[in-house]
Amino acid sequence: GMRRLVFLINFFLHDLGQHRWVQALLRVLLTEDVRVVAQASGDVDYFRKFLPVENVLYVPYCQGPLDLGGYDGAQRGFSFAGGWTNRDYDALFRCAARLPNVEFVVVANRSAIAEPRIANVTLLFDLEPHEFHRVMAESFLVVLPLRADVGSSGQMVALAAMQLSKAVIAPNVRAIS
Repeated sequence: GMRRLVFLINFFLHDLGQHRWVQALLRVLLTEDVRVVAQASGDVDYFRKFLPVENVLYVPYCQGPLDLGGYDGAQRGFSFAGGWTNRDYDALFRCAARLPNVEFVVVANRSAIAEPRIANVTLLFDLEPHEFHRVMAESFLVVLPLRADVGSSGQMVALAAMQLSKAVIAPNVRAIS
């Protein structure tokens, strides 16, 4: 009989949240006792469809200093792309095929992409965070190929790239704007 508050933090649905049955389930589960902490303005808008305005708290994603895992300060002259969710690596690979003189290093999880047959793309899989950031630090450019403007995605890569003073190519989506 005691009233309890439930806080949902890092609750991301991405494309799944667009399905009618998921939205119907959320209408049942997200009661007035539930608070959602959203890290992107798109998530705020999404969850306010199910909850009162005061139950959705906006706390933009932030990130502390990076561990570069023995980075020696050298740039290796490649374009970097990495990340696990909401990425359109197929589009990136099509661009890479049109730019054969530009080297690309892509860091992703193994299930996110099939290995391309493109000579100027190197794939690295499932790196630890310090290795991920070290590889990014060695690049001259960071590409953030987001597939859709849904949920929280891309903030970690964008913020790390800014800490490393990298130029970033990214789509105009609210999650990283």
